[in-house]
Amino acid sequence: MNKNAVIAAAVVLIIAVGSYLFIYQNNDASQQPVQQATTETTTDTSTQYSPDDVATHTSADDCWTIVDDNVYDITPYVARHPGGDEILRACGQDGSTLFNERETRDGTEVGSGLPHSSNARGQLDDFQIGVID
Repeated sequence: MNKNAVIAAAVVLIIAVGSYLFIYQNNDASQQPVQQATTETTTDTSTQYSPDDVATHTSADDCWTIVDDNVYDITPYVARHPGGDEILRACGQDGSTLFNERETRDGTEVGSGLPHSSNARGQLDDFQIGVID
Protein backbone atom coordinates (compact mmCIF):
# COMPACT_ATOMS: atom_id res chain seq x y z
CA MET A 1 0.00 0.00 0.00
CA ASN A 2 1.20 3.43 -0.73
CA LYS A 3 1.32 6.28 1.75
CA ASN A 4 -1.67 8.14 0.25
CA ALA A 5 -3.90 5.06 0.51
CA VAL A 6 -3.02 4.62 4.20
CA ILE A 7 -3.79 8.28 4.94
CA ALA A 8 -7.10 8.05 3.06
CA ALA A 9 -8.07 4.90 4.95
CA ALA A 10 -7.19 6.56 8.29
CA VAL A 11 -9.27 9.65 7.44
CA VAL A 12 -12.27 7.48 6.46
CA LEU A 13 -11.92 5.50 9.69
CA ILE A 14 -11.72 8.67 11.81
CA ILE A 15 -14.81 10.12 10.11
CA ALA A 16 -16.73 6.86 10.56
CA VAL A 17 -15.87 6.58 14.26
CA GLY A 18 -16.61 10.26 14.83
CA SER A 19 -19.98 9.97 13.09
CA TYR A 20 -20.88 6.89 15.10
CA LEU A 21 -19.98 8.58 18.39
CA PHE A 22 -21.90 11.72 17.43
CA ILE A 23 -25.03 9.76 16.54
CA TYR A 24 -24.73 7.53 19.62
CA GLN A 25 -24.34 10.49 21.98
CA ASN A 26 -27.29 12.35 20.43
CA ASN A 27 -29.52 9.28 20.63
CA ASP A 28 -28.43 8.64 24.20
CA ALA A 29 -29.13 12.26 25.15
CA SER A 30 -32.57 12.10 23.56
CA GLN A 31 -33.44 9.17 25.83
CA GLN A 32 -32.65 11.19 28.95
CA PRO A 33 -35.51 13.16 30.50
CA VAL A 34 -35.07 16.88 30.09
CA GLN A 35 -35.19 18.69 33.39
CA GLN A 36 -36.41 22.25 33.04
CA ALA A 37 -35.78 25.00 35.52
CA THR A 38 -38.97 26.08 37.17
CA THR A 39 -39.87 28.99 39.32
CA GLU A 40 -42.43 27.91 41.82
CA THR A 41 -44.45 30.70 43.25
CA THR A 42 -47.55 30.29 45.31
CA THR A 43 -50.20 32.92 45.74
CA ASP A 44 -50.53 33.23 49.49
CA THR A 45 -53.01 35.53 51.13
CA SER A 46 -52.62 34.10 54.62
CA THR A 47 -49.00 35.03 55.32
CA GLN A 48 -48.70 38.51 56.74
CA TYR A 49 -45.69 40.80 56.40
CA SER A 50 -44.96 44.28 57.67
CA PRO A 51 -43.58 47.07 55.48
CA ASP A 52 -40.34 46.62 57.46
CA ASP A 53 -40.17 42.97 56.32
CA VAL A 54 -40.50 44.06 52.70
CA ALA A 55 -37.93 46.82 53.19
CA THR A 56 -35.18 44.22 53.67
CA HIS A 57 -35.57 42.94 50.07
CA THR A 58 -34.17 45.79 47.98
CA SER A 59 -32.03 44.40 45.17
CA ALA A 60 -32.39 42.75 41.78
CA ASP A 61 -31.31 39.48 43.42
CA ASP A 62 -33.87 39.80 46.22
CA CYS A 63 -36.78 42.07 45.32
CA TRP A 64 -40.05 42.21 47.24
CA THR A 65 -42.68 44.86 46.76
CA ILE A 66 -46.11 45.85 47.97
CA VAL A 67 -48.94 46.57 45.55
CA ASP A 68 -52.39 47.34 46.93
CA ASP A 69 -51.57 45.81 50.35
CA ASN A 70 -50.35 42.54 48.82
CA VAL A 71 -46.73 41.41 49.10
CA TYR A 72 -44.92 40.06 46.04
CA ASP A 73 -41.53 38.43 45.61
CA ILE A 74 -40.82 39.65 42.07
CA THR A 75 -37.16 38.56 42.07
CA PRO A 76 -37.68 35.94 39.32
CA TYR A 77 -39.31 38.57 37.09
CA VAL A 78 -36.74 41.37 37.44
CA ALA A 79 -34.45 40.14 34.65
CA ARG A 80 -37.28 39.77 32.13
CA HIS A 81 -39.22 42.93 32.95
CA PRO A 82 -40.00 44.66 29.62
CA GLY A 83 -39.34 48.05 31.19
CA GLY A 84 -35.82 47.05 32.19
CA ASP A 85 -34.49 48.37 35.47
CA GLU A 86 -37.54 50.53 36.19
CA ILE A 87 -38.90 47.60 38.19
CA LEU A 88 -36.07 48.06 40.68
CA ARG A 89 -37.77 51.26 41.90
CA ALA A 90 -40.33 49.01 43.60
CA CYS A 91 -37.88 46.75 45.44
CA GLY A 92 -38.28 46.96 49.18
CA GLN A 93 -41.16 49.40 49.16
CA ASP A 94 -44.77 50.06 48.27
CA GLY A 95 -44.87 49.97 44.49
CA SER A 96 -48.64 50.53 44.18
CA THR A 97 -48.42 53.90 42.44
CA LEU A 98 -45.55 52.73 40.28
CA PHE A 99 -47.48 49.65 39.16
CA ASN A 100 -50.98 51.10 38.95
CA GLU A 101 -50.16 54.44 37.38
CA ARG A 102 -46.53 54.14 36.30
CA GLU A 103 -45.63 57.10 38.41
CA THR A 104 -43.25 57.43 41.31
CA ARG A 105 -44.74 58.46 44.64
CA ASP A 106 -43.71 62.06 43.93
CA GLY A 107 -45.65 62.04 40.63
CA THR A 108 -42.78 61.53 38.17
CA GLU A 109 -44.02 59.62 35.13
CA VAL A 110 -42.25 56.31 34.46
CA GLY A 111 -42.32 54.45 31.16
CA SER A 112 -45.46 55.13 29.16
CA GLY A 113 -47.27 56.67 32.12
CA LEU A 114 -50.23 54.40 31.39
CA PRO A 115 -51.46 51.82 33.91
CA HIS A 116 -50.16 48.28 33.52
CA SER A 117 -52.41 45.94 31.54
CA SER A 118 -54.64 43.24 32.98
CA ASN A 119 -52.09 40.78 31.60
CA ALA A 120 -49.39 42.43 33.72
CA ARG A 121 -51.73 42.28 36.73
CA GLY A 122 -52.18 38.55 36.15
CA GLN A 123 -48.43 38.06 35.95
CA LEU A 124 -47.96 40.00 39.16
CA ASP A 125 -50.50 37.81 40.92
CA ASP A 126 -48.27 34.81 40.22
CA PHE A 127 -45.63 36.29 42.54
CA GLN A 128 -47.83 37.02 45.56
CA ILE A 129 -46.37 35.65 48.78
CA GLY A 130 -48.62 37.34 51.33
CA VAL A 131 -50.36 40.48 52.49
CA ILE A 132 -49.47 43.51 54.56
CA ASP A 133 -50.51 43.10 58.20
